[in-house]
Amino acid sequence: KKIEKYKKKRYNLLTVKQQSLLCAGQNGYTCILLRSQETKEVCMAEKRIRPAAPFYFAAAVWILCGILLPMYTLWGICAALLLSAAAYLIGMRLIPPRVITIQEPPEPIDTGDEELNRILSEGSERLEELKSLQTWLTGTVRDCTDRMIRAGDAIFKEIRENPEKAPSVRRFADYYLPEVVQILKTYIRMKQTKSGGENVSELAAKVESNAEMMARAFEKQLDGLYLNEMLDITTDITVLENMMKGDGLTNEDNQ
Repeated sequence: KKIEKYKKKRYNLLTVKQQSLLCAGQNGYTCILLRSQETKEVCMAEKRIRPAAPFYFAAAVWILCGILLPMYTLWGICAALLLSAAAYLIGMRLIPPRVITIQEPPEPIDTGDEELNRILSEGSERLEELKSLQTWLTGTVRDCTDRMIRAGDAIFKEIRENPEKAPSVRRFADYYLPEVVQILKTYIRMKQTKSGGENVSELAAKVESNAEMMARAFEKQLDGLYLNEMLDITTDITVLENMMKGDGLTNEDNQ
């Protein structure tokens, strides 16, 4: 099969949270409506796949021409070519190309800094793994994983916009995030073990009891990126307050 046409489109896809509404559809079918307050723009690709049937039509006509026409003559070969081409065109008319829509692969990250590209690329891959694991989680571990995903997204967005902050998240991207992904993979595998012994139950309980700690660590890493901004704003507010007091513009002086 060959791709005949490639066309990009943008769709608004709902980011599924926790709520879903089950409803009965027509003709006995059932549909699930997913509700969410968040949306994200995803770039989709529309592909037109050329059907194989017209090629078979042309080949069949060529075989028939080989039986019925004198293929050893020039006019016989020309007639076979014309009839095969006509069969192909008729087949394309009767069986139009099939259109499918798939999600377009993300564009390669290129910030001009090789190390920053590596951190963003590998970090995005780990976050996608974390999002895929979330569907297998329940309860507190799932809630904490959701917090880690939101914090991780915000962290990588911040260093993309402010590359000078990238060194402060290198340990997070190279160790903490991959380690959390590996721990959750092991946790899911242990939870799916139907005949788990005492050790399996103990390890699973340990992950559940430390999920909150891991989520707080992700959030503290995010808060640390805004430390300088917080100090600057605090200083600016203090200076502004003193200047306003000196000019008698505060309620305290008016009283």
